[in-house]
Amino acid sequence: MPKRFELSEKGIMEALEFLGAELPRKKVSEKDIIKTRLLAEECLFKLAKDAAEGTTFEIWICSVLGNVTTKIKCKGKEIDFSDALALSGNDFKNAFDEEMDDSAIETIQNMLLKGFADKFKISRKKNMNYIDIITKKDPQMTLYITLSAIVLAVIIGLFMRLCLSETIYNGFCNNVLQPLKTIYMNLLSMIVGPVVFFSMITCMMQFSDMRSFGRIGGKTMGIYTFTSAIAAIAGIGIFYLIQPGTEGSFVSMITSQDTPNTTISFLDTIIDIFPSNIVGSFYENNVLQILLMGLFMGVAANLIGEKGKVLQNFFEAMNDMFLEMVLLLAKLIPLITFCSVMILILTTGTDALISLLALIGTLLAGLVVMVFTYSIMIVLTAKVSPFPFLKRYIPTALNVFSLSSSSASMPLNMDFCKNIGISQRVYSFTIPFGATINMDGAMIALMTGVLFMAKTFGVTIDTSHIIMLIVSGMLLSMASPGVPGGSLVACTVLLKQMGVPMDCLPLVMVYLTVTDMICTVSNTTGDVAASVIVASTEKLLDKNKYYQKN
Repeated sequence: MPKRFELSEKGIMEALEFLGAELPRKKVSEKDIIKTRLLAEECLFKLAKDAAEGTTFEIWICSVLGNVTTKIKCKGKEIDFSDALALSGNDFKNAFDEEMDDSAIETIQNMLLKGFADKFKISRKKNMNYIDIITKKDPQMTLYITLSAIVLAVIIGLFMRLCLSETIYNGFCNNVLQPLKTIYMNLLSMIVGPVVFFSMITCMMQFSDMRSFGRIGGKTMGIYTFTSAIAAIAGIGIFYLIQPGTEGSFVSMITSQDTPNTTISFLDTIIDIFPSNIVGSFYENNVLQILLMGLFMGVAANLIGEKGKVLQNFFEAMNDMFLEMVLLLAKLIPLITFCSVMILILTTGTDALISLLALIGTLLAGLVVMVFTYSIMIVLTAKVSPFPFLKRYIPTALNVFSLSSSSASMPLNMDFCKNIGISQRVYSFTIPFGATINMDGAMIALMTGVLFMAKTFGVTIDTSHIIMLIVSGMLLSMASPGVPGGSLVACTVLLKQMGVPMDCLPLVMVYLTVTDMICTVSNTTGDVAASVIVASTEKLLDKNKYYQKN
């Protein structure tokens, strides 16, 4: 319920005390409470500056699916933040050089508002100012919305199949849901090539200083390359061992006119990797050729010295731009997932979704294989028992599971490495580097997912395709964008290479959404395992702390 206060110094202080008492009940951290109170204070004093005597304001806290927003409502003149957002560095310096008069104080207030400009927004309706302060943002919000969209789509889809005629729900599917899905697929296909190209170039240009890392850098790169190869082989092996899905069971879902899959020789596969025309590779969206061009250009840019730094700034800017496009498309994932699941339910009933359960089981088996792989590597190379590492990592793994992001989990993993006796010299490199290129869990998800879609959509996969799948998967593990939607981009690349119709994307989106958190835990477990191995072989592991019981 909104609380009303007088827009005066006393009323503002009372409102801040209200926030201090209520926000902890919403499980908001102390850091976020301080930030919210500071922003609320500065916004309210700006409102009070030109407000008439006796003016009041309302303040309340909204909590939706873990996201907490502090809302302020006040009648009066339009609040102007243009002076805050236009501040320069000289304004900041002058504010502290001068005596603390009203002008300096206002500048400092504006500094605070400029620093948190992305944490609040202002709107105005009918002579009323509305201020929304983002107090707490749940990193899993998109996941929760997407899972809710899946459940809602299943319920509505089954209702339509049971209660409406086939003509009506097929018309809704063909005229509303399919166009939305097709538009999204087209946009995704449009940016796949550039995203992979610029990600690979910037990735390779980061290796220019690899020699400065000495043995630690070389060992880390070798371990991550080795585990990526093992993950790819394990994913493929587990898939053919368990054999999830029925051959050609989803052929009826094909509506697009994709290029049919053809059998090619191993030699043709190798030759086809090397492009004869740069423009042609992008025009045909041949992502394997685009990957090779990105790798080749990244290496060449490192060899031209200072001139390469000019190119590096350009490539990084282009990479950032296309990653931002991926993020924009990722915001549509809940909507497109809803449409995709609705299409599945209206066309195949629940058969498609049930078949995914076998695929998820296959993925879990592959992830277990990777845990055994890490354990064996620790025993053979680090010469220590893997059990203290595995047992003590469980609480951290649960936190990583909730974050569902290798990058966001870096502080947790670094703290864990410190607690088990790994030198900072090692984990300060291995953990950030692993978050960038080590995607073992994602690799297994990609291998099993692509093979499952190929099988159920009637696409024949032979040895040459398997080789191409492994090579492409390992390159993508380095070049795949580490942003929401990045795994979907990588999977789209592999599906196109295998000649799998893009009609499978609805299933892919559901599969990746459900398994994303599990794969992230596998990714980060591999990062920490590599840290243990490198630290032990470099004699930078405190074995007393490693074996210490909590």
